[in-house]
Amino acid sequence: MNKIVQSIIGFMTVAILASGCELLDKDGKSMLPFSRPGIPVNDDAALKGLSVDSLAISPEFDPATLEYTLYVANDGSPVTAIAIGPDGASVTATLNGGDPSAIVAPGYSYTATLNPGLAENDIVITVVSEDTLTTTVYTIRIYFFGSDAGLSSLSISAAAGMITADFDPVFDPLEASGTVHTVMLSYLANEMTVSLALQSPVMTAMVDGWAAENYDFNVPITDLPLSSGTRDITVAVTSQDQSTTVNYIIRVTMETAPPDEARLSDLVFRVRNVAGTVTIRDLGFLPDDYAYTYVRIWSDGYWRQFRFTLTPLSADIQGISATGTCITGTVALTENVDGTWTLETNDTGPYTWDAYDYPQSVVFTVTAADNSTTRTYTVNVVD
Repeated sequence: MNKIVQSIIGFMTVAILASGCELLDKDGKSMLPFSRPGIPVNDDAALKGLSVDSLAISPEFDPATLEYTLYVANDGSPVTAIAIGPDGASVTATLNGGDPSAIVAPGYSYTATLNPGLAENDIVITVVSEDTLTTTVYTIRIYFFGSDAGLSSLSISAAAGMITADFDPVFDPLEASGTVHTVMLSYLANEMTVSLALQSPVMTAMVDGWAAENYDFNVPITDLPLSSGTRDITVAVTSQDQSTTVNYIIRVTMETAPPDEARLSDLVFRVRNVAGTVTIRDLGFLPDDYAYTYVRIWSDGYWRQFRFTLTPLSADIQGISATGTCITGTVALTENVDGTWTLETNDTGPYTWDAYDYPQSVVFTVTAADNSTTRTYTVNVVD
């Protein structure tokens, strides 16, 4: 009986096709295969998944997005695309308009070797729905990571009057790696800014170890040498594929301070409590302000260490002396090899101080290179 029914269905199917008609279900969809006319044919032509090796395509895959970009190294390695189509669909791929290759289960993969001589290699994936009525085309545009590195501009700036000798030589985008540019700053300068522009946005730049893009390519430099000192600041530009790095050297020289310069450029006050927490206390320091008052914050906990870091404006000073006055009397401060000053101790070891015997004042006297000019800075600590 089943063979008779199948024969009748087959005869009717042939008759329908011969008449130029199409067998549709109640919703108007084609019904194939004819041996199971109750199941409609899939009309979906959108990919379920698309990836290329472990690389990142841009934007992230979305079935409705048809255009993608991918960057790869130009090292001759083949690329493998994984394209998973809808049920029953036909999926093929081509490279740069070549012959199509079927993408089938179980791997759903297509492997191609890119043409290294082309600026752009295109993988085109074509999806034809099971009912053959819908076609969707996805394109992956593949570019090689750039191997070029360089700047299109490089300059420095500082506060008014702080640059005493201009950037030399003038920057040239074609200059060789390692070119040295010199600039002279006033000994009073405490900051300069390095400004640059990349030849391509895919390159990266580091200025004195800092990522330039984090500073909108205007990188502040505060670690300047003392008077008469010189320091090199390196601007390193690296290509997208990280195979090429071009270095630009900015050699900063500070003018020599006059022999009667005895001021400080900075004075940093740090405290450490019994728990070991170190905190910098802002004194609002200015070179021409000689007296400071700091109100002790008891919520910090008991103090166990006081440390001061002094930076003179001139590198040629004769020296600095320091004394501290506390509840129990006057004490000397010791200059450490790192240039900081700490209170001497008579109890458990260096860098400690009795919890209740904190300094009421610390006085620093700076003697200039002429050995006669002095400046005195006082830090008062009050409850």
